[in-house]
Amino acid sequence: MASLGASRPLKELLAEQLPKDVPITFYHYSTPPSKSSALFSAPPHGKSERTYCESHTLAASIVPTDAVASALPQELLVLAIEVLIYTTRNLTTIFVSKADSTGYISELHLPRSQSSSPLKAICRTFVSWLASQRQRQGKKLVVSLFARAQDQYLFPASIENKNKHVLDDRGLVKWWCRVLDPIIWEYKAEGERKPFPERLVEGEASTTNGVSPQSESTAKGYLVIPGFEPYDTLRYIPPAPIPNTPRRWATTHPLLQIAPHPAAPPRCLVPHFPDDPKARFLDELDEELPDRGTDAMVADGGTPSRSNGQWKSVKTLDQFWEFMAFRQECSSGRIVGFIWVVITPPKPSIPEEDEDQLSRQSLSQSCSQNESQESVPSPRRQKTSRRKKEAKLKYGPIPLVLPKIKSSSSNLSTSSITSTSAKLPAEDSPYWKWPESSRGTICFSLKNYDRAHEVLLQQTFANRTAAARSTSKWKEEIAVLGGMDDWGFTVVGKKEYAAAPSLSDATNGVTPTMVMGVRKKRKPNGSAEAAAVQKPAEPVQELSAGSVRKKAKTDSAQPTDASAASGINTLTSGLVLWNVCAIGFIQLFRYYWKRPQQATCVTTLEEDQVPRVTVIRPVKGLDPRLYECLAATLRQTYPKDKLNTVFCVPERSDPAFPILERLCKDFPDADVHILVEDEDPLLLKDNNALGPNPKIRNMSRAYREAKGDIVWVLDCNVWVGKGVCGRLVDLLCGFGKDSNGKSKTKYKFVHQTPLTVDLDSQDLSLKDRKELLGGRPEAAAESTTIAATSSSDPRIPSGSTIKKLLQRGGGRLDEAFMSSAHAKFYQAINTVAVAPCIMGKSTMFRRSQLNYVTSSNPQRAAGIDFFSDNICEDHLIGDVLWKQPQAFEERGYKPEAGEKKESWGKHAMLFGDFCFQPISHTSVMAYLQRRIRWLRVRKFTVTLATFVEPGTESILCGLYGAYALTTLPFFNNLGISPTWTSFFLIWLIHLCVWCLVDYIQYLLLHCAKTVEIDADTPDFILPQRSASAYHRTGVLKPLLGNKTPSEPGLLDGARRSFIDFLFAWLGREIFALPVWVTAFWGGVTVEWRGRTFWVGLDMKVHEILPKKDDKKDADKKR
Repeated sequence: MASLGASRPLKELLAEQLPKDVPITFYHYSTPPSKSSALFSAPPHGKSERTYCESHTLAASIVPTDAVASALPQELLVLAIEVLIYTTRNLTTIFVSKADSTGYISELHLPRSQSSSPLKAICRTFVSWLASQRQRQGKKLVVSLFARAQDQYLFPASIENKNKHVLDDRGLVKWWCRVLDPIIWEYKAEGERKPFPERLVEGEASTTNGVSPQSESTAKGYLVIPGFEPYDTLRYIPPAPIPNTPRRWATTHPLLQIAPHPAAPPRCLVPHFPDDPKARFLDELDEELPDRGTDAMVADGGTPSRSNGQWKSVKTLDQFWEFMAFRQECSSGRIVGFIWVVITPPKPSIPEEDEDQLSRQSLSQSCSQNESQESVPSPRRQKTSRRKKEAKLKYGPIPLVLPKIKSSSSNLSTSSITSTSAKLPAEDSPYWKWPESSRGTICFSLKNYDRAHEVLLQQTFANRTAAARSTSKWKEEIAVLGGMDDWGFTVVGKKEYAAAPSLSDATNGVTPTMVMGVRKKRKPNGSAEAAAVQKPAEPVQELSAGSVRKKAKTDSAQPTDASAASGINTLTSGLVLWNVCAIGFIQLFRYYWKRPQQATCVTTLEEDQVPRVTVIRPVKGLDPRLYECLAATLRQTYPKDKLNTVFCVPERSDPAFPILERLCKDFPDADVHILVEDEDPLLLKDNNALGPNPKIRNMSRAYREAKGDIVWVLDCNVWVGKGVCGRLVDLLCGFGKDSNGKSKTKYKFVHQTPLTVDLDSQDLSLKDRKELLGGRPEAAAESTTIAATSSSDPRIPSGSTIKKLLQRGGGRLDEAFMSSAHAKFYQAINTVAVAPCIMGKSTMFRRSQLNYVTSSNPQRAAGIDFFSDNICEDHLIGDVLWKQPQAFEERGYKPEAGEKKESWGKHAMLFGDFCFQPISHTSVMAYLQRRIRWLRVRKFTVTLATFVEPGTESILCGLYGAYALTTLPFFNNLGISPTWTSFFLIWLIHLCVWCLVDYIQYLLLHCAKTVEIDADTPDFILPQRSASAYHRTGVLKPLLGNKTPSEPGLLDGARRSFIDFLFAWLGREIFALPVWVTAFWGGVTVEWRGRTFWVGLDMKVHEILPKKDDKKDADKKR
């Protein structure tokens, strides 16, 4: 088949694979072979292979069926694929660089069985045609690609087309394997055995050990998924098209077969492809070489001249693939598939002695010698010395030498291949094969090819109208660039697809096709019944009346083995979950039942030994009790000259800006500054210097200009006690002694437990409500009053109870969630400390350590700017400090003189201190949207934890716990009957116990036992009896004054009755599963701070800008 297709044009091959009577227009442009950097790095003291590359782009477009009859039909691009062909003297590599679709193939309204086949057929036919056209006698050919799922590659904004079906990572790997599998079956299999009589006649049995000499080209596929075992990788390989035929795929790599120097170090065996995860990893590993940065190593394919070319960390190819599994592109719940198809030419009857074969042997010998003896002189030095000896003085007239112009460079005309103004490369060369029939309709130079590629990337395919306009513009600009008006060709399909067999056909003797060779497991009862039917009848024996007994009914009363195993699994899951809840509950009563001690750095250390701390508080808009929350930082007991606070605000017109000015006036002794994002010099110079994350953009300048190495990022809407800063510094720096008298452990990252307080449930006066809106009661300034009243809710509370609950009930739900399930699991996970678990309301870390582990991105500055393209920056900061080692943690680190090598901890939570967030005017919908946004972002960062989260809720946990107790025989023997009544009774008891435990926990968290209460403590933090007295008097300050309050009791945490808590708790638990389903499976769009983003699989966010029509409507409403 391969030989027949080698001389056939692409148009005929496409017509045979496309659906019958379906016209599709194709556009093909390419470049001639030109010199490029070598794919494989040269071995030590060797030269890289001379390598040539040509680029091909094939685009397919359609005319929708509803636009065929129009005078000017709208043409829509549906597919584009880019292929790079690398050739050397001994190898041809076809690299599928990019492939993308727009989703408008659905406009053809093809039958369901044909809707996806045209795109797959086009890609397969194009790659197969290029492979047949580029085969050279006696030279191997490799088709290579890596499958990585993305929303869009070549068609901008095409993801917004709802008809575009984006495959996930696993589906994409399977899709490409199915695309390339037919190409493998066009060739013979490797090592095909012949029948013994034929081998006996040909005399092969005694000479070749039963394997026939290779007389035809063979092909074999290879698939590697980093992190997957071979048996797991087999699931992605398609079955053989012929029954009872082995697959022609291997779950390994062919790098040793295709590399020019198999005996060279691993860095010389892995090819460098553009935008390839392997190439990026190779570049990072090359930093380990001692001669990195030299001229010989800067260029691609460079060779080390002062070492043996071995990395320090990776010694073999197997280790290389093991480390690839931990790369960001191959981890985080995603997979990347590396696929090869190796086509091996037939072996000649007389082996050719190639010069490269001799050089390969010499290079392998030199590599082995370099590993043992580094004193062997390099060939380069021998050549240069030989040239010096040959250089002699010459006499006589100086001949005229004309300058030579390389014809293989990129000095081609921008027109098609028929132009005679440029000298084209030869069709055949020792380094390439470039037949005229396999070139594009337009043959561009490298410069114009890149320009044509940029034209496509500047279009938009968000909807059908935009796609039609972009298709027309792209065609016209490429035609102008190539000097051809009509450069496409239309292909009408000829392939007829058989209709899917109906159920009646299957029952009339037609054998149904088995999918993936999976057969349904035969039930054990069925075989017993069949045996009983086939057993011959025996004579009936009559028994006497006294010997007849009734058989005990055992089968109906005992559960089956399958149900028992299922019950054991569910019981195990329930026990694990209940143990986690118990750990969190015990930790809460252990650390939050008493007031924390004062910080060691404040009471014991000298002032010059206290580290400087920079507090960054990003502010945007007005939040409840904003003044009190921000003032909490300025009231810290930490030394004033060691603490500087920076308020970050997007613009001076922000409603919160007058409150920030008032704070600076009220606290003249504090080191406090206000930084405006619009005045950031970095953004004024280049607005794209930072990503779209609004919080990072707001804090970036404060982080860059921080006075201290320790940074405390504290959200503007949380309040903390006066001694929290000192205790956080103690925990981060390891100040103090433990119970054994030893120094405490230092940590790289510390954080706090957040707690929410709903203020709408309290009976407040008008002045108190103004205070609630962000102002301060004694601040009579006009600016503060205007700012406070500007954020008031314009809605008039409805008399309907249901509407009132929907408008204000979100605060109750949030308060119940943060005080029950979240606090419990947050404490437990941070106690076990098996993985990072952070909620970034209050976090503290060192700038130097964060800058060290985030200095690898050349496009973003180190530090928090590194995460400006992400939206879950708090978790990612903690995650990178958890996973990435510091310089003093790496192997081989030698401490400097006077430096003591210590063991550092990764993360720590400040037990005993909360950060309180007051909330008000929160609707139920606002709460649900915030929870959906939270989960939607987390599903890309901690996919596994987010996936199992519904099983940690009380309702589902109670269901599978009740199932286990009513299914296992052990509990049946204890008297628990396997009935629905027992099931629902156990489930109801479980819910009641869970709710009671959560209410006790709620009382503990809100009784203010761990708060340092004084005259500056806001009323929403005070114990309930103090808060109620405050509201009864109606005065503007608490009644405590300078008096020390009595020790709060557990009942002081009763901000609301048990009935109110019960309804809020039930509402939160009922909403938990729908919220998770909507967030996990309902899309990737999130709304934050009035802006809309969509989250990609690489955890990066992209802002969705409003349309022009929406902007005009918004301006009119204003």
